[in-house]
Amino acid sequence: MTKEEFVDNVLELLREGKQNLTLSELELKGIKGCYERLKYSEILASANCNCTEGHLRREMSNFFGKITNAFNHVTGENREKIQKNQFVPLITEYINLKNKSQIINKINVENNDKIKIFEKLNNELKIKRPMTAAIIKSYLSDDPKIQNSNLKELIEKIKDYEESFLFSLLHNVAYDQRLDDPLIQLIFEQTVNDLKMQTNISDLDYEQLTSTQLERIELPKEGLEAYLIIKVDSSKNIRYKNITTIENIEKHLIRAWFWRLNPNNIQNKDIKHIPLYDHNHTLTHIINDCRERSEEITSVEFFADEKLLSSDFESWEYKSEFKPNTKLKENYFVNSRLSARSCIDKTSDPYKKWIKKWEKLQNEAIIVEDIQDNDCKHHCRRQENLTLWINLCDCQQSHEEMLIEIASEGIPLALWSRRYNLSPTHKDEINALVSNQPITELPKLIHKARNPPEKQESQSDYFGHHLSLLLEDPNRMPPFHYLTSQHLG
Repeated sequence: MTKEEFVDNVLELLREGKQNLTLSELELKGIKGCYERLKYSEILASANCNCTEGHLRREMSNFFGKITNAFNHVTGENREKIQKNQFVPLITEYINLKNKSQIINKINVENNDKIKIFEKLNNELKIKRPMTAAIIKSYLSDDPKIQNSNLKELIEKIKDYEESFLFSLLHNVAYDQRLDDPLIQLIFEQTVNDLKMQTNISDLDYEQLTSTQLERIELPKEGLEAYLIIKVDSSKNIRYKNITTIENIEKHLIRAWFWRLNPNNIQNKDIKHIPLYDHNHTLTHIINDCRERSEEITSVEFFADEKLLSSDFESWEYKSEFKPNTKLKENYFVNSRLSARSCIDKTSDPYKKWIKKWEKLQNEAIIVEDIQDNDCKHHCRRQENLTLWINLCDCQQSHEEMLIEIASEGIPLALWSRRYNLSPTHKDEINALVSNQPITELPKLIHKARNPPEKQESQSDYFGHHLSLLLEDPNRMPPFHYLTSQHLG
């Protein structure tokens, strides 16, 4: 530090300390002499001063009081007036504090910018996050705090990682083949670009940081799936054709759960009850509640009795980020389940048939079996290899009777059109949709059929608008006691 820079720092301290900035010629000579570690007599001799040494001492004593007050004002301390030998160390201490403060301010600004970047990442991922949290976890440690975190908590944690690892992590997630949603990949790429601009990192440095793939844990497909399970009830005797209005939906919602397999141990299940609300928009609330628990939700399943199972659950509406009336089918695969199976005796014949047929179903392509006679009992009781896949469009008996028989005979799958009597072609369209397809593709096929191109979307008789599905996985059940007693929470 030069003599001129030293004087500048003295003046800056006086200014920050709100002291008199006017320095006499003698004070200025004394400040420069102190910087050079001169004695008072040497200061007088080198500066050709005409005053006495006593006068210089008195001038500098007053100045030392002024600079001490300025330092105390800036730092909040309460130091006594310094002496001549403490002056240079005091200014050096002030310079160090000032530099540290500038660094802290810079860090705070950068941290605030980083916080904004990751807040933006979290907000944008609310659009759709089918596997994001599980994929991020697969690159991190097996720390339970990490593995038990939802996506919002994960983002809060990873923003504090060192830049070298953070860039590698975000890059690997953005290009992870398991993340098959181009929109989410684009969001992660934009986050990387935002961070690169903030840190002024060059493309070359970024390529070096991300040149090595991070090790990752391969997660089972089942571990990436999560469900919102909703119980509905027709005990209030409201006709199912009228329950698609918001007011009546609220009356039929009884209970809800968030259901997820543990990504690290597919034998463990995460089942959490979601409380309902006394006011309207319950469906919106439980979807938001489910998202808070985990952002991986991909499907919504409705447990209902025979009276309600032909309801158009997939068209029930909730308030999303984009519009007040969003149909469930737009964002989720929607499936129907029979409430009667939720309390079935595991030692009973219907349960044993159900388990056996479900296990067989996993290894077979879909072979459509149409019911064309009036004797549904006879049909369902035929050889089990003929009762795995059923299109109910041709059944002349009521669907309520058929569903009772399906539960009794352990049949795991049924497809039908809610308006087959008005649109006879629906049977063939359903058969063409699923015939010879593997069971794993069924959710995608149904979801796609329910969300057709705009041309078909406007056609009221399009079969996908009226498609009901019963797909019963005996391994995915909410707690039985909640289904048989009113939850008061």
